[in-house]
Amino acid sequence: MFLKPNNRQTFFFILILLVGNLFFFTPAAASTFEQDSKQDSLRQLLKQWTQKLSEDRKNPAIMDTVAGLYFQIGKNDSADFWLGLSLKIDKNRAETYYWQGRVFLRRGKISIIPLEKLLAIIKQDNHSKAIKNFKKAIEIKPDYLEAYYYLGIAHIEKGGDKHFNRAVQAYQTILNRDDNFKDTSFQLGIAYYKLKQYEQAVKFMNSYFLKHPEDSRPFIEMSRIFMDKGDTKKASFYFMKGVEKLRDPNMLEKLFLEIKDIATPDEKEEFETSPLEKKGQFFKKFWKSRDPTPFTTENERFTEHYRRVQFARTTYPSVIPPYYDDRGRVYVKYGKPDDRYTSSMDIGGAKDNESWSYQKSIRRGLVFDFVQRGNMYQLVHDLTAAAPTGADYGSRLLIAGQLYGERAGDLGGIYNQFSINFRQSDLSDFINQKDAAMKSAPVEVYFHDYKMKPLPFRVKFAQFRSQHNLTWLDIYRSLSAKSLQFTTTDDGRFYSQVKTEIIIFDSLYNEVLRRTLPLDLSFATEKQVQTAISIDQTYAVLDPKNRYHIAIQVENPQGKKLGIKKFNLKIKQYDPDSLQISDIELASKIEPTTKVDQFYKDGLRVVPYMFNRYDIKKPLQLYYEMYNLTLDKEKKSKYQIDYKITVIKRDENSMKKIFRAIGSIFGKRGKESIASSYIREGKSRNEKGYISLDVSKMPTGVNQVSVIVKDLLTNQTKSSTLKLVFFKR
Repeated sequence: MFLKPNNRQTFFFILILLVGNLFFFTPAAASTFEQDSKQDSLRQLLKQWTQKLSEDRKNPAIMDTVAGLYFQIGKNDSADFWLGLSLKIDKNRAETYYWQGRVFLRRGKISIIPLEKLLAIIKQDNHSKAIKNFKKAIEIKPDYLEAYYYLGIAHIEKGGDKHFNRAVQAYQTILNRDDNFKDTSFQLGIAYYKLKQYEQAVKFMNSYFLKHPEDSRPFIEMSRIFMDKGDTKKASFYFMKGVEKLRDPNMLEKLFLEIKDIATPDEKEEFETSPLEKKGQFFKKFWKSRDPTPFTTENERFTEHYRRVQFARTTYPSVIPPYYDDRGRVYVKYGKPDDRYTSSMDIGGAKDNESWSYQKSIRRGLVFDFVQRGNMYQLVHDLTAAAPTGADYGSRLLIAGQLYGERAGDLGGIYNQFSINFRQSDLSDFINQKDAAMKSAPVEVYFHDYKMKPLPFRVKFAQFRSQHNLTWLDIYRSLSAKSLQFTTTDDGRFYSQVKTEIIIFDSLYNEVLRRTLPLDLSFATEKQVQTAISIDQTYAVLDPKNRYHIAIQVENPQGKKLGIKKFNLKIKQYDPDSLQISDIELASKIEPTTKVDQFYKDGLRVVPYMFNRYDIKKPLQLYYEMYNLTLDKEKKSKYQIDYKITVIKRDENSMKKIFRAIGSIFGKRGKESIASSYIREGKSRNEKGYISLDVSKMPTGVNQVSVIVKDLLTNQTKSSTLKLVFFKR
């Protein structure tokens, strides 16, 4: 019954894994296999123990070991087979009942499977069978803590206050004997959470985390607790803190199941392909990117989603993950429908059906038809599916026509075409419109109520080189004073406040920078209020190896107005050795200065021009910087600067096009570009450049502005461009 001599090393390794017990696959060994062993090593062990079984075919201990190994590699049926044989030989082995309970417990976790098999599984009630087997194991071996542990899990998954209380009893029994056994305190916290005894739940979650700070699962459960209590700020905080270091694959999969319906195809692929250690960060990035108020702790999109999920599971339940039917799926994506119609007519034995419309809030044609299938409602292509099973095509069309006709008055929109009569061509048109709307509809929709009036503002960026291979990012913000609310001071001046907040996240939404820019505005006359533009500027020094997410919020307290803009920005990397040129900053004013303020640039005051349209009657002012120019023996640089403005698209109507075409026949062509060139000498490797260009002869429309620098000592060339719409007042 022992292994051959040439396999003794493997055998002794097995002995160590099995805690010195040759025949019994003990709970300690089970834990070792679950946490540490790979599938290939499990299969190797299974091969060894199957060989032993062939040498000792009626040994129930070896059968239990083989069954346990089959269970670990996911073959429940094989495990069940060997456990059944073991019970025929010896019905008093606690280990056999323990593994039988584990098999039934796993089968109780229903995955997406065919309906017939699903109904058979439900009828079997695997959770009850698991509970029965764990109790039998404990009856034979009263100190079997592993059996108590999974008994608690089986009771929780069975559900209902009675079973939740029994789970509490099972876990309390374990803690009374060993308060460090596995994650019992964590599981006890879950049992109390299910009972809605939130203080006890938090107590045991904290107790577990203090002993196991590397395990962030308690934070996820704490998030659920505070969500149920209505404390959405704490719910958001604990969730974001928990997912950062979450490594538990089961919890990660459950979390992904809850967001799968609102994830984009790229996000689904990202989660599936991310290594385990980065999957938790995926959720932080997922929710931070959707946060309508990135400057606060609470993530309202996150909390609204989980409110929708809970509502869907309660109102439109399903026994199949994600535990809501197709109505719940649509509700999770788009929220409450604008209009909902539930059929109340008994038409030709039609199945229960209903329709939801989002034509007011999202787009015309976005409607969903559902038909009842068993205890759930299924999304259908059209309401011919509501006809009784076996109905011929003509009968199905007749029933669909009546069902759509009754919806026309209540739902309107594309249902209106059925208000007079019903033709098959109408149904085809309806389906085509509906399919087109679904294809173009967003993956999810959420409208956040900021409870403040919107405040419009503009943002621009320009990138320059900084020290230590970093990039200097200028951030410009402007708004019209007339969009603000002003109060009148005692001396008759008009006064208002603007608070600009900027937050920058890296690609994983870790906070890199947060800055607040308060600004007091004061004007002497109403005319100044109506014409003034408030411009502010700040900067950030960033590592170009990363991508950044930038959020800018502008608030006017007097007017209770708020504006938020979000940007994804790729930072330029400036080569430290070759010729480089910065972004072109379009300026409304460039002048020498000694005053250092937010617009100061090395002896110049450069006030940014914040619009994408430019009046050609005004000189075009540009600022830029050059880096890594070559120095000659006299420590001087020599370079050529070319400025070029090229027409991309003229702003002209049909008549203008005709006259221009006629003019070109006679050699009278409008300017398509202007260019100028200058040769300069510098005293350093890095130089700044600025110019004022006359663009009055350029046609209105879209133009490209280019600055080209050529190092005359090395003949290296670099350029920078921007697009601008020219107009004439």
